[in-house]
Amino acid sequence: MLLSRFNRNRSLAFALWAVPVAWAGGRVVLIPPALRYDNMVWMQRWFKQLDRRVQGIVTPVALHEQQAETKFNWRLSIYGAVGASIVLLSLFVYGSDASLLHIFVVAPIFCLCCIILLVRSAIHKEPRRCLSILFAIVAFLAVSVALFSEQGTLRPTLRWLLWSHRYKAELMAAPNAANGALKHIEWDVSGWGPVGPTFVYLVFDRTDSLSVAAKNHQPGRYSGIPCEVARIQRLESHLYAVTFYTGESWGERNRLDCSGFGG
Repeated sequence: MLLSRFNRNRSLAFALWAVPVAWAGGRVVLIPPALRYDNMVWMQRWFKQLDRRVQGIVTPVALHEQQAETKFNWRLSIYGAVGASIVLLSLFVYGSDASLLHIFVVAPIFCLCCIILLVRSAIHKEPRRCLSILFAIVAFLAVSVALFSEQGTLRPTLRWLLWSHRYKAELMAAPNAANGALKHIEWDVSGWGPVGPTFVYLVFDRTDSLSVAAKNHQPGRYSGIPCEVARIQRLESHLYAVTFYTGESWGERNRLDCSGFGG
């Protein structure tokens, strides 16, 4: 584009120099043929030198752009992985339904944008760029799956690191449970409809009797909790995150009897 614009300007300059008239002192005067010829020769030499200089600038730039288009771009894969990490971790901390929002909103938008770029690159016959975009999609989905598999651990841990003081104050202000049940408050809830809700309770265990269950990462029924639970995670000394099965809640009788007190 730069060269074509330069050529147009050069043609215009030659046309102006070839005009046999000039404006001088308010009158139109004829330019002698010899003077016009000398000026045109000088202009031709000057434009040749300028042409070589412009070629020296434009050619490396165009070559670099061409190499960038045909070279495999690993940065797209890194951007996809980092983007998936930032979005999912943010949803774990601030969203109540991170999995649903990511699966039905974030991931489709990302994949749609990548598919549009992929089709455009295929039309322009850029196979390496197509491969770069495919790797970016794979990196995004791989990181998403890896983080989803650890959502039950990452979400409580991140929320506890950010707002543990507030949660401790709420738990200590809660009334003492009766008949051996551990002091607890509803800490988190996720899911809706056929896939929810799933309740997570913040539990205070003065004797750390739940520490063994937290290390084993096995579901079961434990002392101070009214029914079998899916997971227990230790947040710090005497404080645990207890995840009930989907559809079950403390003090309610559904599929399991969680209406009693801990045995």
